[in-house]
Amino acid sequence: MSFRLFLFLNYLGFNATFTNLGTSGSDGPKSVDSHYAGQDHEGQVTLSNGIQQWTVPYTGQYRIEAVGAAGGYSKKHNDSQYRGRGARIVGTFNLSKNELIQIIVGQEGAVRTQNGSSGGGGGGTFVVRGSNTSLIVAGG
Repeated sequence: MSFRLFLFLNYLGFNATFTNLGTSGSDGPKSVDSHYAGQDHEGQVTLSNGIQQWTVPYTGQYRIEAVGAAGGYSKKHNDSQYRGRGARIVGTFNLSKNELIQIIVGQEGAVRTQNGSSGGGGGGTFVVRGSNTSLIVAGG
């Protein structure tokens, strides 16, 4: 079973969907590689200590939809239907051209296979303006 993990930005035909870059576990992504190839934000995203950094290409109002990651579950007890789902939050924000936006997209909690283990919690999705002004946060 798969769950959407993303951050979606939309501005007058500019659409960018940020993901966890295929990363799992407690560590953040190490490389953007070609994850955003063919998308509106191709070549615009860099990484710094697992945080995606994106520079706003156009001044305007951006609709941002953030979704936190689902929690893990115990495979031994086949309880995937009981796993927690991440929160979804949507807002519209005024962003300025060349403004730095920092993004962390939550990663799904671990699936456990051992007796007595439960899955890990899902990670939150965070969008920050500059270095410390939160725009939107979706809990995992």
